[in-house]
Amino acid sequence: MAVAGRGGTAGLVASAGCLVHALALLGIGGYYLWEVLRGEQDSIARAMSSVLLIVVVAAGLVLLALGWRRGAVWARTPTLVWNALLVPVAWSLFQAAHPLLGAVVGGTAVVVLVAAWRAGSVDER
Repeated sequence: MAVAGRGGTAGLVASAGCLVHALALLGIGGYYLWEVLRGEQDSIARAMSSVLLIVVVAAGLVLLALGWRRGAVWARTPTLVWNALLVPVAWSLFQAAHPLLGAVVGGTAVVVLVAAWRAGSVDER
């Protein structure tokens, strides 16, 4: 049986959501890299800077996922901030005529926001 850690099932959902977001970002970074290798980017420096930034953020999300799994107190606030920032990203995707992508980004953001909020802080338990 899996150990729920701090936050119980909600903490596990928050952990899984952070991991899903990290994997999605790594996929986007891989796509940028693929475009660079194929010579489809106008600016290699800008594309590689984007890849580096994407990888750094994805690594941070992996650390958040591990933090949730291990019951770390610090994981809640950055998880809430990251997912709150994804809500306007989802709205922008809807406005840019990408409703399916907007629904996926917004849906996962809301699920993880609720899970992280419900997991609560150590002081609340």
